[in-house]
Amino acid sequence: MDEETLHALVDGLELNLDSSDDAHASAERLQALLSREKRQESRLLAPPVTVTAQSDEAGEHWHLRITRHLHGNQKVSVITSDFLKSADYRVLSDVSQTLRGLVGEGAEVRRGEGEKARIMPVGSFREAMKWLLADAERGRFAPALQEAGRDERRAAVGDDDGRDGPPPAEGADRGRHCGRPDLHHADG
Repeated sequence: MDEETLHALVDGLELNLDSSDDAHASAERLQALLSREKRQESRLLAPPVTVTAQSDEAGEHWHLRITRHLHGNQKVSVITSDFLKSADYRVLSDVSQTLRGLVGEGAEVRRGEGEKARIMPVGSFREAMKWLLADAERGRFAPALQEAGRDERRAAVGDDDGRDGPPPAEGADRGRHCGRPDLHHADG
């Protein structure tokens, strides 16, 4: 299923495929919402999307066809009336009802405490989760970046023994690798 369509359903989009008019109205609402999402996420260059209402050969059952074009390829997702009657759709609908109104005007997300606190104003639960996940990703790479910075500082001052802090006391280095790959202490 199209990821942005799932987000739209969680955000409260209601679809109805009971009749031709309902299916076409649902396609128009979804198309408008996905097009608006594309404009808001323009830096990600979301692929063009088309939503159409289609029926089976007998014209009895309607479905929505979501088509995205990316690099000359089409990715097609279909929402059927069976999906709208499924337990999966009920879960999405229930989540939508739970989240509706949960995040109001002036809401903000806070992460960390004191001087290290980070605050981001948000307009929806989805925005809050997106920011929290991005912030967590930034934090995940911080230790590696800090280690890289220490390595650069060591290289700049010629200290390549791999340890932080002041140089060891005379004789304290015995039994250890001296830092050069081709030399070792006699007892190490």
